[in-house]
Amino acid sequence: MAGPVSQIVLVSLTEKSGKTTVAASLKEGLRRRGIKAPPIIEAPALGCSELEEETLQDILAGRGDEDYLILVLRLGESDVGGNIESVLALNAALEKQRGRGLDLVVPTQVPAHSWEEFAPGLYDLAEQLGEERVADFIPY
Repeated sequence: MAGPVSQIVLVSLTEKSGKTTVAASLKEGLRRRGIKAPPIIEAPALGCSELEEETLQDILAGRGDEDYLILVLRLGESDVGGNIESVLALNAALEKQRGRGLDLVVPTQVPAHSWEEFAPGLYDLAEQLGEERVADFIPY
């Protein structure tokens, strides 16, 4: 990505994924570093495992190369393998549409007592997307 970020777009596969919490944390973290946060937009949940062309066009409408696209991935009570497949499908579709995939994946609502259950999927995701594109999980 070249130049400064014009806006941060948060997307998720499901409702109640933690987008608002991630947005607030981002704003506060940037403020503490003396950086003015760009606008943070919370896109509606995708709500499907198979992404349609229209859905991607809606997400990307009005977005430029300087936008930073973050997927907030709720893992708490869901099928990790299915979510990982959906993330990889979304990433591939975004690469096709905008020339690059997701900028960052933020796993949320991972039950601390279930880390062993979720870790393999997250490691697989980091291996496929690159470690720098998968944030540390946010325990629940």
